[in-house]
Amino acid sequence: MVANILGKIGASLLAFFVAAFCGGMVAQVLAVSTDATEEFILIFVATATIAIAITVPFFIAQFFDPPRRAVDRVAVALVIAFFILLLALVLWTLSVPYEQRTSGSDFKIYAWLILPNLTTIAAHWLVMRAMQPRGPANFGRSEAQRTS
Repeated sequence: MVANILGKIGASLLAFFVAAFCGGMVAQVLAVSTDATEEFILIFVATATIAIAITVPFFIAQFFDPPRRAVDRVAVALVIAFFILLLALVLWTLSVPYEQRTSGSDFKIYAWLILPNLTTIAAHWLVMRAMQPRGPANFGRSEAQRTS
């Protein structure tokens, strides 16, 4: 029992570090390739925050049965929630008159938010899915009904 829980904690920590590294690398490449300035700090903070925040639902999903399906559902739900929050942010920006906006480059920042954070979610999902045990194969003669 304790070994099972420790294995799940270890899988979550591994997934967290891999996802944070992948998201950080994508953010770094975007920053260098676009000659980003200090507003790109928001992207690094958001990537780290997403990596921390998605660890909890993926950790909890390991305790559901079957865990691979639960991890898949959590990944889909997190992507949908990420896009809903991003859409709310864009709509909030559009609700402010153009003259009163703090920056005309707000939409460039929103575009920068998408790729590193989706990479973080995808990397976390891939590691968590790979760490889950596979169920038995549901095909072949083992599932056939015996008539004798």
